[in-house]
Amino acid sequence: GEEKIEQIMMEEDLPPPFDDDEEDDLLPPPPPEDDNSNDEDDENDMPAPLEREKPSTDIPDNVGIPNTMEEDQDINHDNDDVGDDDDDLDDDKEGTGFAMVHDPETPESVRAEQLQQEKEELERKHKSKKKERDSITPKPKTRKRKSKKVTYSSPLGYPAGNRDYQAVPVSDFKESPEPGVRRSRRAKMPPLQWWKNERSVYGYHSEEGVLGEAMGDMPVVVDVMKAMPTPYKKRKPIKTASSTSKNANKKSKTAKSSSANADPETPFDDRKLRKKVEIMKGEVAHLWDEPLDEANDMKVVAYAKDMVSTKLPSPKGRRKGESKAIGEASQAFNIPTDENSIYMGYIMGKLELPPRGIKDSEAVGGCAQTFTVCACQPGALEVAYADPHSPDGELDPDTAQRFLLHPGDMFRIPPGNCYRIENHSKTTDCLLTWTIIRPRLVHP
Repeated sequence: GEEKIEQIMMEEDLPPPFDDDEEDDLLPPPPPEDDNSNDEDDENDMPAPLEREKPSTDIPDNVGIPNTMEEDQDINHDNDDVGDDDDDLDDDKEGTGFAMVHDPETPESVRAEQLQQEKEELERKHKSKKKERDSITPKPKTRKRKSKKVTYSSPLGYPAGNRDYQAVPVSDFKESPEPGVRRSRRAKMPPLQWWKNERSVYGYHSEEGVLGEAMGDMPVVVDVMKAMPTPYKKRKPIKTASSTSKNANKKSKTAKSSSANADPETPFDDRKLRKKVEIMKGEVAHLWDEPLDEANDMKVVAYAKDMVSTKLPSPKGRRKGESKAIGEASQAFNIPTDENSIYMGYIMGKLELPPRGIKDSEAVGGCAQTFTVCACQPGALEVAYADPHSPDGELDPDTAQRFLLHPGDMFRIPPGNCYRIENHSKTTDCLLTWTIIRPRLVHP
């Protein structure tokens, strides 16, 4: 039996059975002997590494094209031998003669073309997915917000620089005591405006005697730095680029130019105003008459075109070198004093003086007179008052009190005085309105 078993094991290359007398095969083998000579011999005996052949970049013309039916059958047989695990790794484009993109045997031009095709396919899929997503949820339209320029300024404009400071001595805040009155010597000053950086300046005191010895080197307030007004510049209007603003600016400019170039003597177009309100005609209105204690028709308006002008008396007693021109006067109202002298009477009118025209001196007697300068060359109208100690009705040029007037100014002549008016302008006429207030009636 043992011989037969050994024969069978030799035929099938089986290991010999375990021998109880031999050492246990499960024990680890003894360490190898440290023999450097053997290692060197082994290294010398090792064969040289083989050089890898570079893959050829030439593709034969018959790659990927089966020649005969037998090759197709061999390929099918080879595919049948592949296990199920390899089916997951199969590619639709895989087959005999097909070169993969990452295969080192594939030429560079072919790999670049296939990579480009893959990129185009990915971009096409991405665009189609994005189009589907946008059709389901459209993107909201975003509006650009216009940036508004914020400027800070005051009615005076914008600050043009830092404010200055003025040193005010403390002595300016001390009140000078009246003679014989005892006052405090303390300087009374308003509170400092600290937000404007107003401050006190300290220095050595100027006290003498016992007080100076008591104070010693103690510093005292010498000056006060007062803040001056901040300089401002007027802000220019901001020009916008819109057409509407340009048109508005053009309209405003044309309106300003037309108003500036308009003739002041052109009559006002009152047609729209007459449609809104009733405009009276003539010079008379139905009003309450207090002296008569009843309503009455009375003249209340005097039109310049209806006034009758009268030349002033010819000049007499004018000095040598004075102008000989005279003016004209016209009367608008003449209201008498009532019988009981409760309501004073008055006369109103206007006075026109040509260039170099003179209204000779005149005494007003017991009346009072007022004048209003309506038009003249500024500073060219002179009014002169006689010396109160001079005889009535006489005006001495050497002692006269003179004033130069402008348009809009007013002056009066009290009762018992004498006056004279002269227009010094050589080119401009002078227009004044006057009122004479009558004195109260004296009953016996």
